[in-house]
Amino acid sequence: HSALMGSDLVDCPLRERIRSYLGQSMRVQVNDGRAFIGSLTCFDKHKNLVLKECSEYSKKTIVLQTETKDWENVRYLGLVLIPGKHITSCQVHIRRPMITEESVLQDLNTEIQGLSVASTELSPAAT
Repeated sequence: HSALMGSDLVDCPLRERIRSYLGQSMRVQVNDGRAFIGSLTCFDKHKNLVLKECSEYSKKTIVLQTETKDWENVRYLGLVLIPGKHITSCQVHIRRPMITEESVLQDLNTEIQGLSVASTELSPAAT
């Protein structure tokens, strides 16, 4: 990675901060309203970012005869270079865990087990 860093950012705190995000899932917003979510692979002195396993998110407004609808378009792109001059924000992207019927039942069972253990601990000891 050091070849891509450039001498301009050698002692820059921003360089070290960005470096600490390498390998993490990032959400990068660009000046035309699109957002890109992918794993930060590398960057350079111009703050260009490379994301792998990246998807592009864009919003479009569709005007119908009776109403207006916002539509989010998602495209999988793979490996993407995002020019630093177009980036408006960049943040670590934390994916929310999927909620499934199985995960809800598992959480419920854990809660029930916790309640039964607590009630057993509160019961007076038999003499």
